[in-house]
Amino acid sequence: MADPTFPFMNLVLEIRRHVYRQLLSTWPEEWESQDATRQEEPPKYLAVIRPANVEVDTAILRVNRQISREATGVFLEENLFVCLSSNGFDIRRFLVPTRVPIVSMDDFTIAATSIRRFKGLVLTHTMNYHNPGPTPGGRHRNVMILHRHLPIFVKALNKGNMGFPEFTENSQHTVEIHNPFGNTACPDYLGEKNQERLLLPYRQNMHGFDNFEVVGEVLPHLAEEAAVEVNHEPLQDPAELLEFLKSENVRGDEFWSVERYTMAIETWSMACDELTRVAKGRNWSLIKEWGGVVFKKEVTEVYIQLNSTIIAHALRLLRKSVAIAPFSPWETEHQLRILSATFKARLAPQTLGTGGEYTLNNIQLAEIFHREALAHRLTWNLREAEAAINKAREHQPNDPILEEEAALIQRMYHINIRWEHFVQP
Repeated sequence: MADPTFPFMNLVLEIRRHVYRQLLSTWPEEWESQDATRQEEPPKYLAVIRPANVEVDTAILRVNRQISREATGVFLEENLFVCLSSNGFDIRRFLVPTRVPIVSMDDFTIAATSIRRFKGLVLTHTMNYHNPGPTPGGRHRNVMILHRHLPIFVKALNKGNMGFPEFTENSQHTVEIHNPFGNTACPDYLGEKNQERLLLPYRQNMHGFDNFEVVGEVLPHLAEEAAVEVNHEPLQDPAELLEFLKSENVRGDEFWSVERYTMAIETWSMACDELTRVAKGRNWSLIKEWGGVVFKKEVTEVYIQLNSTIIAHALRLLRKSVAIAPFSPWETEHQLRILSATFKARLAPQTLGTGGEYTLNNIQLAEIFHREALAHRLTWNLREAEAAINKAREHQPNDPILEEEAALIQRMYHINIRWEHFVQP
């Protein structure tokens, strides 16, 4: 009688490694942003952590000692597990908007200490933030991600000043390299080349952080080089910065023209965020001095234009959402985008420190407040709509468009009062 057992160990090592790879490193395609005009479900990334959908079968690790040794090496090589450990701030502020897939988190998958004890980690990034403001910091939290997603997180971390006061100055970062490959079939995997690979996301995407160090099982010169690059904040050419902002504005227009509405608004928003990040950096005064008065005026105008573009297009999407599905989650998202952009546009000179060279005129302010009023009216926030349109009228008295909007808000306000009186028990 023939032996039904397949002679797996007779296969050459490379084929066995390919089998291990198929079993232990199969991850689904990345979830993509949905188009803003679709109404099936809300944009999940605005409200929740995004778990990584694990599709790996670890049963093969328990077959025998040799297969376990070979397969464990492949498992660790292909996945490269990273622990992000935060204290003093809510790390979800970086994870949620960027949609970084989470393998594990201390408060919804496994205990906090279990992530740190996991012997398969190749890197642990410990972050401590001392908030100079009155807002209390977030509690300690451990998160596990894959190294392939680390650049997304580091890019978000590099913009930390936009969410936390003086984040670059008041946060401490220790990146520790681990070597989990000692008892595998590839004990020398974490050589100089792969150590460089582990640190590359920091060297490429994180700058201006004084309190950054690399420790652990890493070559001293690589640790020092990474720390130097992260500590350094390059001085950006004002002309190149303006060109980048203008090109992103055009790129957003191109997305909009082919009905990729979410990508268009995200492109404009990210351009604004990048300028805000630069303006909060230590070199902003030098960049402004280098660019001179002309640069200060032009960069403020571009920033206002980008936000005005977001407002105008988000209003179009809001009107469409209200017509198709009133009070949907999409409606809330569009309204928040509009209100955020109107706030940024109004405060552009203060944000960029260009108040001495640029002041918004009454026409600009009236238009901004008018659009804010529209956003509130379309979502039946009538008190806020009335306050915004009155501010617009202060800047442009007797403007017929503003007067018509104010009258419409008043009519809706009285209709709403009568309806609430009618439905009261």
